[in-house]
Amino acid sequence: MAVAGYLVDNSVFARQAKPVVAARLGPLSQQGKLALCGIGILEMQVSARNQQDLEFLRRSFNTFERLTTPDDVWDRAIEVQVELVERSLHRSVKIPDLLVAATAERHRVTVLHYDKDFDRIADVTGQPMEWVVPAGEAD
Repeated sequence: MAVAGYLVDNSVFARQAKPVVAARLGPLSQQGKLALCGIGILEMQVSARNQQDLEFLRRSFNTFERLTTPDDVWDRAIEVQVELVERSLHRSVKIPDLLVAATAERHRVTVLHYDKDFDRIADVTGQPMEWVVPAGEAD
């Protein structure tokens, strides 16, 4: 079981410089309550403009707990996508978001996000999801 209480989605990481988001993340980070997973790290590394940016990102990742993504996480993401197909919502949720949510569910942590995809996933899974700040406050 994870020590962290939150799995941070890329939608939060991309907004971390915004004062309202930084104010929320700071205390959680200091308390060691934030985690990342492999798919999230891959998404975040895309934002690197050069090798120096990438090295900075990779150093910052070391301050987060790392949650594993074993095969059962992939299986759960597939199950949730099937349920979204049944509701005609599957095209509105990105595959990385399904994997982030399934990872969080497996490790019994809350997804910390700024992306409505996670609201749709939570409608299927019932798992805890939390906007880092209310929608519209970090655009």
